[in-house]
Amino acid sequence: MIQNKLPKLHFQTSGNPRNLPVLFLHGFMGSGDEWNEVIQFLSHQYYCLTVDLPGHGESGLDENINYSFEKTALALIDLLKQMDIKKCFLVGYSMGGRLSLFLTLRYPQFFSRTVLESASPGLRTQQERDLRIFQDSKISEKLNNGNFRSFLEEWYGQPIFEGLTRSEKFSELLANRLKHDPKMLARSLHFLGTGKQPSLWKEIGQNKIPILLLIGSNDIKFQSIANEMTKLNRLVQAKTIEGSSHNIHFCKPDQFSRHINEFLTEN
Repeated sequence: MIQNKLPKLHFQTSGNPRNLPVLFLHGFMGSGDEWNEVIQFLSHQYYCLTVDLPGHGESGLDENINYSFEKTALALIDLLKQMDIKKCFLVGYSMGGRLSLFLTLRYPQFFSRTVLESASPGLRTQQERDLRIFQDSKISEKLNNGNFRSFLEEWYGQPIFEGLTRSEKFSELLANRLKHDPKMLARSLHFLGTGKQPSLWKEIGQNKIPILLLIGSNDIKFQSIANEMTKLNRLVQAKTIEGSSHNIHFCKPDQFSRHINEFLTEN
C-alpha cells in the first residue's frame, strides 16, 4: 500500500454544500481558477470543488517529495475524505483529465460519473513513455532557463490549441499563466507528465462508471483517442464540440457546461 505524504492541496468551493458535489481538475499550467466560467453555469445546481494540483496555483511542490501519479491521486482522495465527500462527480481537463481517469479506474467507489476533456489513457508502451519523458525534459529545460512569456506564446501556438491565441480572452489566460513559477511547473511535469502516467488502456474494459469524453472538433489527435476508448467500454461515450480545439472549457464554456449538466443528470 502506498501511503500519501504530500502536503495538502489548495482548494476552493462554490455553491450549496447540500447539492451534489463535483470535483474539477485543471490541466498543465492551469489552476482551479480556470474553471470559474464553467462554475458560474453550474454552481447553482452543484457543489463545485476546484483544486490546484501540485506545483500549480497556490499548491506548493516540495523538491524533496516524489509527486507520483498514485500519490497525487491519494492526496485528492484524502481531500474528499477531509471534506466528508463520500461520492462525487469528476471533471478533468488534459493533465487533470488523465488524473481523473486514473482516479475513476483505481478508486471507483468515490465517483459516480466522470467527464474527461481532451484526455487520454496514456501511452501504451514503455518505449513511447521513455520518449515522452525525454521530450518533457526538454520542455522542463525551457521552463527552467528560458523566458516564460515566450514559452507560453510558443506553447499555445501549437496546432492542438488551434484558434486559442486569436481569442479575445487569450490575454487573460496568458496573464493567469504568468502568475505561476515556471520552475514549479517544470517539476510538476517531471512527475505528472504523460510519460509518467501508467497506461490505463487495459483497465478501461473493466470500468463500471459512466464516462463522457468531450473533444474539440479541431483536435484530431484526441478525437482518434476518444474513438478508441468508446470501443473498449459501453459506458464510455464521446461528444465533439464544434469550433473548439484542445481547451474546450476556455473556448466554449457555455456549451461545455451544458454538456456536463446533461450528462450528470442523465437517468
